[in-house]
Amino acid sequence: MKFVKAPFNPDNKTILRPEMLSFWKINNFPEEWNICVSEYFIPEGHLTCAAIDSIEDPEGKVDALRVEQAFFHCLEQEIESFGYLLFRCDSQLKNDAIRTYLDEWEKDDQDAGF
Repeated sequence: MKFVKAPFNPDNKTILRPEMLSFWKINNFPEEWNICVSEYFIPEGHLTCAAIDSIEDPEGKVDALRVEQAFFHCLEQEIESFGYLLFRCDSQLKNDAIRTYLDEWEKDDQDAGF
């Protein structure tokens, strides 16, 4: 997925932009999400103003990275309504899993005589 300016961005005056849509779009939008009803996007990956309004930046800078972060934060709020389960990982647990994996790998190497 890549977040890009939509064809109806403010610089392009030849294409009208519907009121509810922002001037950001997601390239390579998952096809199965086209049937999902969302406050933050419409089919084909056009983001709504609700997604962009969730960006908290006092300077008002809106770049692709901030749009991506805002989108995924918004997506967390409604992902279960699309039929997915959201598993959150505590950073401590994530690090523990990595450490366990590396310890097992080291033990296997020692057992193999490396």
